[in-house]
Amino acid sequence: MSKSLKNCSVCHAAKHKTGKCFQKNLYDKLIFNQHRYIEDHVGLDNQDTFWVIRNICEVPLCDKNSLKYIVTCWLSIKSYYSPINNKWYEIDASCVKPTKPIGKHTKLQLERLYVVIMKKVIDIFVEIRHDEKMFTKTEEEDEQCPICLESTKGQKTCTTECGHSFCSPCFFTTMQSQIDQRGKSTCPLCRTICLQTRSRY
Repeated sequence: MSKSLKNCSVCHAAKHKTGKCFQKNLYDKLIFNQHRYIEDHVGLDNQDTFWVIRNICEVPLCDKNSLKYIVTCWLSIKSYYSPINNKWYEIDASCVKPTKPIGKHTKLQLERLYVVIMKKVIDIFVEIRHDEKMFTKTEEEDEQCPICLESTKGQKTCTTECGHSFCSPCFFTTMQSQIDQRGKSTCPLCRTICLQTRSRY
């Protein structure tokens, strides 16, 4: 006599294994698409923030068991990685940790928990996007000559002892002009003395 199949953890039908559940595959695809949507829309300047948040926080139309599976999948995500600034962002578990086992939640409680989780994910991605903008802006500024404001990519540069870099033509022109006028040259950014000529007297 063959053993009876255990009920599917998603749809709770006993006719198939969880791995072969059509609904599980459907909701796995839904979660994947939600991730893509969040990555492509959250925290971007050209997006209507209210519209994006409303779409993300809209609870999927499904039965309680399916919603339980979706919430469990989202709860399993603990952090996100930003390849731009090479940093992990941890989700504050205290904000989304359920007070009782997922199986004991009512459908209304699951819906509320889903919204809380999605808002927390939105907050994390807003933080990620802000940090990425600041990181990119800093990199761009680091590759820009502070004197002529042109990119130093592919150009010869000079770095002062105080650590500031300039494109060579700007640097030498500025240094020569300062020496001719005052007998010494200073860093255009922090005014640290770079070169001082000896007095003839």
